[in-house]
Amino acid sequence: MEEFHDVRELHGYTTVIAYDNGEIDEVSTHFLSGAAARALIGGSYGFTTVDDPARAGEAIDTSLALARRLDRLNPRPKIPLAPAPFAEKQVYRVKKNPADVSLAQKQELCRAIEAAMKEADTK
Repeated sequence: MEEFHDVRELHGYTTVIAYDNGEIDEVSTHFLSGAAARALIGGSYGFTTVDDPARAGEAIDTSLALARRLDRLNPRPKIPLAPAPFAEKQVYRVKKNPADVSLAQKQELCRAIEAAMKEADTK
């Protein structure tokens, strides 16, 4: 049985702006670091994340085990994959760095989204 898996290291920051009934409930920034692994066996995928990039091997093993189990329990048609070269490391860059957007602008965007959702609910 052919097996495919890949893993991505994740490093970055998240900003949380939580609203509750139109009022800011929480504003926080968190650093994140980890790894995400996906596996494909037959027609079934497994996906796992870990909070430490050093545990990437564990994430790969777990995602492979999940894909194997799903393929055994509920077989799906095999998904053919084209040959792909091994990629050592790719770094994706954002077009606009979220850190360059002020917290006030982010809060205003959240308020506008909430207002649009409330307006859509009344229609």
